[in-house]
Amino acid sequence: ALLFTNDKKSLSVKSSVGFIRSQITDQPIPLDKGIISIAMTENRPVLITNLHADTRLHGQPIQSHESSSMICALLQSQNESYGVLIINDKIDGFAFTRDDLHSLNNVAERISMLMKTAHIFDKIKESNREQESAGKLMEKILPTSLPVLKGLKLYTRYIPYNLIGGD
Repeated sequence: ALLFTNDKKSLSVKSSVGFIRSQITDQPIPLDKGIISIAMTENRPVLITNLHADTRLHGQPIQSHESSSMICALLQSQNESYGVLIINDKIDGFAFTRDDLHSLNNVAERISMLMKTAHIFDKIKESNREQESAGKLMEKILPTSLPVLKGLKLYTRYIPYNLIGGD
C-alpha cells in the first residue's frame, strides 16, 4: 500500500509484501510516473497485462519484476484520496485478469471505507477532548456560589451546548 504524504504531492510505501524492508526507500514516490500516473489521471483501477508493450507507459522507466503484469486500485472514499494499492508478480506467473483487477478494487474500496471511518473516529475523539477541555474551563468560569434571594431557591447546572442546543 502506498499512501499520500502529508502534502498530497507524492506517495510513500506503508506496507509491502515480498520486499525486505531495507529494499524499500523512504523516498517519496511521484504521482506522475508509471501505473500510479495512469490510475490517478484516469481516476480508476488499472490493469497492465504487459509492462513492456503498454503504450501508456511509453518512454517511462520500467522496474524489473518477475512478471510483466501489474494491477493498481485507488484508495479513495467520497472524493477523498488516501493512496493506491499495487500488485505485481502474480504467484502463478500468468498475467493479471479483469477479475483480478475487480477483486483488488473491491479490497481497495473496503480499505478506503475503513480509512474514512478511522478519520471520522479521530475527529470525534478530538471533538470529545475539546468538549472535555471546554467543560473544565466552564466549571472554572461559572460561579461557585449563588446569590440568596428571598422566596427562591437557585440551582445551577452546566450542560454542554451540544446536548441541549446552546450554553
